[in-house]
Amino acid sequence: KPLLDFGFDTFAVAPSPALLPIPGEAAPGAEFRLASAYDAELAPCDAILALGEPLTYHDRDVDAEVRVRHFFRKASHALRGGGLLIFDVIEAEGEALDGRGWASGSDWAVLYESREDRAARHLARRIETFRLVSDGAYRRSEEVHSVRLFDRRAMTTWLEQAGFDVEVDAAYGRFELAPRRVAFTATRRA
Repeated sequence: KPLLDFGFDTFAVAPSPALLPIPGEAAPGAEFRLASAYDAELAPCDAILALGEPLTYHDRDVDAEVRVRHFFRKASHALRGGGLLIFDVIEAEGEALDGRGWASGSDWAVLYESREDRAARHLARRIETFRLVSDGAYRRSEEVHSVRLFDRRAMTTWLEQAGFDVEVDAAYGRFELAPRRVAFTATRRA
């Protein structure tokens, strides 16, 4: 919505049909399509934002590095000189991300577990949700997220090879990212 408020034409993608209506309610006037960040067609633009780790979601049998490098080249072709590619990923190095926990409210509960395979640079997130739907009956759902972990130096090199100057930080301005998350601001060279 802030992009629309400043007069920018805004195009966004969501990888799940269930997710598509959510941003549409928050940002009426933006264009939304069902697609992954990798498959979306990128028209000439001034900025590409991929916030919340969308570039990290890959099935284990997919060559994530090839897909990400291709995305960087595609973004470089779409962006005008001085345009920005801003995104975040999870780093491969650092304190282990294994863990489990839960959160709940009066009519819902979420249980989560993450397991890291350092050798494969892979993180599996398992999330179970329970939502009260009628008198004492709960709807249960489960998701498993397959997440690729990346090397910061390699990613910086790939961006530079695609025509970007790169800055890396552990925050977006004053908004600090969770442990091992890094924010990339890549500026398209003229």
